Amino acid sequence: IRKVNCSAGGVFFERMGRQNYHNKCERGVFLRPQKLISDTLRRGGRHVRLLALLEGTLLLAVLAGGILFIAVVLDHAFSLSVPPRVAILVTLVSTMLYAVLVIVLLPLLRSISPLYVARRVEKVFPHFKDSLTTFVQMRSDNRRKGAGPLVAHQAARAFESVDIDAGLDTARFVRLGYAFVVLVVTVFGY
Repeated sequence: IRKVNCSAGGVFFERMGRQNYHNKCERGVFLRPQKLISDTLRRGGRHVRLLALLEGTLLLAVLAGGILFIAVVLDHAFSLSVPPRVAILVTLVSTMLYAVLVIVLLPLLRSISPLYVARRVEKVFPHFKDSLTTFVQMRSDNRRKGAGPLVAHQAARAFESVDIDAGLDTARFVRLGYAFVVLVVTVFGY
């Protein structure tokens, strides 16, 4: 194995005169394909967790704003007395406590599977062609180790042109943002 100067950020590794393993040079240090994929999936998992936290927080804001808006409209239309207002307040508080527990806290405590991250990445970047999920599945299955380096090499090659952090699907977050903007415009319009 010959160490190749990777100060320019080259993506190669020579072994016995051939370029048969795909290693990424990061800060002057070579990463094996398996380590490169594991580190990238771990970083993608953190991004997925942060995105879930932001989605949950935005969903909580939309729920709270929607319930409050409905309460204001009902109170304005029917001049509610104190007991219905208290019932609406109890409904709002209990819904928000449940939503904080289920939508925000549980996703933060749950571990994110590398297979889930790999599938999300492959959904956004189809040029992986299932090599990423195959690698993750083969890594967890001890019986099929023979093709592991080949699958890792194929998956690592696909990482050359991919920015995992920017590429994960944020469509749900965007839709929640639109719902929040519509809610705010509706409340101010009322």
